[in-house]
Amino acid sequence: MKDAYIVLDYSALETQLSSVMTPHLKGYVTAKARAAHGTKYFNAYRATEPVGFVCDMRQPLKALHDAIQFIKGRLSSIRTSQVKILIAGHGQFNENRGIVQGGASGTMLGVTNEHIADHVSRITSALQGQWIQWTLSLCVCFAARPKTGYADRVTQDSDVEDSMAGQLARLLRKKLPDFTLKANFTPVSIGDSGHLKANLEQSQLRKFRLKQAEELARNQYARGYAFWSNLDSTEPMPLWSMCFTSVYALKEDEVSDENVTSAELQESFRHEFLQLAEGIAATDAEFAESLERNAEALGDILNYRLVDLRVQAHQSSSIEKANKVVWTCAKGQLSHTVTIRES
Repeated sequence: MKDAYIVLDYSALETQLSSVMTPHLKGYVTAKARAAHGTKYFNAYRATEPVGFVCDMRQPLKALHDAIQFIKGRLSSIRTSQVKILIAGHGQFNENRGIVQGGASGTMLGVTNEHIADHVSRITSALQGQWIQWTLSLCVCFAARPKTGYADRVTQDSDVEDSMAGQLARLLRKKLPDFTLKANFTPVSIGDSGHLKANLEQSQLRKFRLKQAEELARNQYARGYAFWSNLDSTEPMPLWSMCFTSVYALKEDEVSDENVTSAELQESFRHEFLQLAEGIAATDAEFAESLERNAEALGDILNYRLVDLRVQAHQSSSIEKANKVVWTCAKGQLSHTVTIRES
């Protein structure tokens, strides 16, 4: 166990409450406290004392000051102490300059690697002279994944320097001569055990393929994309959605990544959809008019939605010991190790 766990919660900067990770991060330090208090140490701390501190990075100066004081109170009397800094926020597969903001999927660069390195340095420089082993971990999706060729399978030869973690490690080397920095290649979350869980690489590659298929469908079935993405639509969208999802549920076992754009499946889906929709239209004049109005574009409307729902229905599986990269800085010399744990 580490002597102290410090969490830099950059998700607190999010304006969307659903995208703020703070409750999970507090659960992380609670889990660490449970693990620490379940083990007996020589001169151990009382079981009532916390082992972790979550920094609300909306007020970085105050949060970092409080974190420093917390660490000082936790340092053991033995020669070497261990402190882990967990950096938490949202990441994007095509953004390696730092943490993104605008929801869990991200829309813009929010906190740069330079700012993160400065914040870490404020903590470590204030504790110079102490014998501390510094471990940093990124609870940031895709933090280890190269931006170039992000949709390719990660191997030992992947250019991990072309990643958020790679850039951050190089910046930290200038400020901290000895540390380790861990990051994952896929989306990450915090498990009940207090360990990070990451999506399986093969699951993420499938998600990339589906997303690429959806992007192609946007162009191929442009009228369908426009129909379903129009937030101000005057069409009876609840009935359209109900009909579509009902038919999709009926035929879900027939749908695969390979045949979702096949003419055979599309025609079968169209037939089932019309049977259900025309039955509803017989008692709903507004829906009947909508069906007639969109008759020419019906193929695009259904074909795009088939691909879109296939993407939405994809469920990623995750494990605690997923593929990762560990950056090690020893006396200013930086190196890295890629761990491939998936078959």
